[in-house]
Amino acid sequence: SSTLGCLGLRELLSCTDVLCTLLVLLGVTLVMAAEAMSDRQKLTPRELQRDAASPLFLTYWLGFLACGSYWLSPAARGVKESAPTTAVFFSGVCGAAAASLTQSFVKLVSTALGSGSVEAMPWWFTAEALLGAGTCAPLDLLLLARTIASASLAFAVPVYQSLVIVLAAGAGSLFFAESAAYSAAQLALVVCGLLLVVGGVATLGYHHRREHTGDNAQL
Repeated sequence: SSTLGCLGLRELLSCTDVLCTLLVLLGVTLVMAAEAMSDRQKLTPRELQRDAASPLFLTYWLGFLACGSYWLSPAARGVKESAPTTAVFFSGVCGAAAASLTQSFVKLVSTALGSGSVEAMPWWFTAEALLGAGTCAPLDLLLLARTIASASLAFAVPVYQSLVIVLAAGAGSLFFAESAAYSAAQLALVVCGLLLVVGGVATLGYHHRREHTGDNAQL
């Protein structure tokens, strides 16, 4: 995305942009490496039903669905204009949450299909999985488009993708207990990877905020 912005859209990349993007890329690689080392078993249909009915999971889904819908409405225009850098982060968080939720609902459907017990699934489980995927996937695309339109590619895409990684990892651990089977080495990789991602994104956001403030001061 940074290369596309530089070559295709003629966006200038600073050394800070490059270093922060590399930090984020390294962090994502560490998280993916920890996931590749995992040998956990697939969730059973009963475990899937329990997780899908969890009040915490439902609150996470409906809460971010409401936040994302509000952010796309005209009512949020004033906030976006008064704090553009914060607006990019908030748009990225809502969109990344929608992306992580889409992955969660796809996990529910795909694991159920792979178990060969689709007929044994209650109607509410199937309805929730389809409704969740049907609402979160379009919201993810709309918020991704809004995030990219609000800032340069060198800033928006690394922020968005890294937030997807962080929220997907958090949702997997919180709702599906994916980290329960991790070894100490895997947990260390995940923690280091997430710290690099968060540090890279935070530094990138601070850098672009200073640039935006400087441009406004010159005007």
